[in-house]
Amino acid sequence: MNKLTEPIYKPTSWGSEIIYTITDHYICKTIEIEAGKITDLIVFEKKEKSILVVSGILSLARGKCCNEKDLKYYECPEGWSVYIAPGIMHRYGATNKPVRLIETASPQLDEAIIIGELEELYINGN
Repeated sequence: MNKLTEPIYKPTSWGSEIIYTITDHYICKTIEIEAGKITDLIVFEKKEKSILVVSGILSLARGKCCNEKDLKYYECPEGWSVYIAPGIMHRYGATNKPVRLIETASPQLDEAIIIGELEELYINGN
């Protein structure tokens, strides 16, 4: 059963999140990333999640924790879905157009470990 009576809107430095479902088993949210912005590089110990690119082209960096040099870069077009397992560091980015994602994740809300923050967007490892 959904524990929310109304969605939770969270503005961020890179865009926004809207959490619309929280249950004992999963959380669902939309994520919007502004053009030219990236999220922090994070990893979860237990949390797992799946994302679906609804619009735009997602620039996804991911790799085994915890060295940024081990990141691989992917361009995920609209309609692509990606599973992110526990222990995989990752960050999302948008190139010249905004990106909208739907994310479904296990319910650990505050488990993220921030590994790094970058001021510029790296596309394809450049």
